[in-house]
Amino acid sequence: MTNDVARVYFVDNQGIPTPPPANVVCICSLTGEVIQSAVINGAVSFIILWMYSYEIKVDDIKIFSIENQKQQALT
Repeated sequence: MTNDVARVYFVDNQGIPTPPPANVVCICSLTGEVIQSAVINGAVSFIILWMYSYEIKVDDIKIFSIENQKQQALT
């Protein structure tokens, strides 16, 4: 989307967007806030920002995490 904003969505084995499994949530690791999904270009997506880390959970079991990794440098 941009350098600061991205989206997470599910795809099938052919790379075609597919609805997330039932009971999937995306949570900001810092705040504990549940990130609401939005449909973007036909795919149910979670919008994330580079400055936070996130967890994807199914029935409160973490299946995936995204750790803040953006680096900045002054030259």
